Amino acid sequence: MSPPKESHTLSAGEGSGAGSFQRPASASLKRAVWFWHFWAGLLTAPVLVVIAVTGLFYVFKPELELWWYADIAAGPPEAEAAWVDPADDERPLTAIVRSAAVAAGDDYRAFGIELERGTGRLPAVLFRREQGGHGFRRVYVDPVTTDVRGSLPERDLFSIALALHRRLLAGTPGRLIVELVTGWTLLSVVMGLVLWWPKTWKTVRGVLWLRWDGKRYVVWRDVHAVAGAAAAAVVLISTGTGLLYTLIWGSAYHGVAFATGQYDLLLDPPKSVATASETLAEIGPDEALAAAVAGGPVPARISLNLPSADDDSFAVESGGHFGPSLTSITYIDRYDGSVILRAALADAGPLAQWTQWNYPLHVGSIGGTATKVIWAVAVFVVACLPITGIAMYLIRRKPGKSALPRRIAFPGGRAATAAVVAVGCLLPAVGVSLLTVALIDFCRRRLSRSGRVPNPV
Repeated sequence: MSPPKESHTLSAGEGSGAGSFQRPASASLKRAVWFWHFWAGLLTAPVLVVIAVTGLFYVFKPELELWWYADIAAGPPEAEAAWVDPADDERPLTAIVRSAAVAAGDDYRAFGIELERGTGRLPAVLFRREQGGHGFRRVYVDPVTTDVRGSLPERDLFSIALALHRRLLAGTPGRLIVELVTGWTLLSVVMGLVLWWPKTWKTVRGVLWLRWDGKRYVVWRDVHAVAGAAAAAVVLISTGTGLLYTLIWGSAYHGVAFATGQYDLLLDPPKSVATASETLAEIGPDEALAAAVAGGPVPARISLNLPSADDDSFAVESGGHFGPSLTSITYIDRYDGSVILRAALADAGPLAQWTQWNYPLHVGSIGGTATKVIWAVAVFVVACLPITGIAMYLIRRKPGKSALPRRIAFPGGRAATAAVVAVGCLLPAVGVSLLTVALIDFCRRRLSRSGRVPNPV
């Protein structure tokens, strides 16, 4: 984004008749916005590109995973019918778990089954290592033949992409950096919209579409501004929902939800109670699934959590391919097969509900393939914005000069101070970075007054 002039600032349609003169106070504010937009974009660009590219890869993870591991995870239509509508004398889920357990080995214990309809994905049995680490395995089984098709590696291309996306393969420091970049990306998008927004809408050239006949800088500026504005809404949604997976913001959110009991429906499930005659008689996953879906249609997606302790119950979580990650949950007594509790997502607290809506909004699966494509385009735009921004800077830079924006004084006033404080409270990582910049600037000023360091230009 080009810097505003000292005496006035033109709107996004500069040079095309869309702009109009603004008052000096407005020009000063816009210059401050441009200053922070420039530095936020420049300093976060390397990490932002990594996050955007890995995020683009993860938007279509289910489809890519099914294609990449088709020999393991994909099955024929009759495989789906085997668990959706089993015969009375068959127990396909029990056989599936038994076959998968043999393949997984004695070091692993089954804790869940994943079932999907309409995707061509085979049933998967989930295992965790009982001792000696935190190993996890997902074993796919053909429900018709109960033959094990294979298991996905614990560390594959998708897990590496996720590790890059969330923590840059750098552990806790990487998570903090990602959170910092996420917060500054949110602010940068908002500041970009402020710079893009025209004072008048007499023309849409340079505002809603590109001026291909303009000078080279104008073309690059329009690509940067128009594409960024078009993708802004999706970027704000995807980036904002990403905060739920960060170290500081996400931990605080989950901490509040946990402390207020909003996760009790999932984390504190009702228990199974066995009578003396029922102690040795337990139902299997087939009976639990049948009890959970009795009297209604079979959901498109089911996660069946297996009991571990003696008083655990079966938990059947269901939901469609669209909408939230979970729409209902049913707890089944492991001894008599009765329904202990049947709850919908609406029965959970607002924070718990938002947690279930968060991931579909983050990856764009909220509306199926159509929204995934929209999200993918927006994420691609995010990955390209640093490139267009650098191109604009290089075109503006004259030989022998840096063309970097000059340091600006804090606008002051109650509104500006309140805005900074609000940002610091809502985005703690950004707030810490602002305090760090302020401290460095304070120390530099003190040293400048003492003559130990030169004043900046």
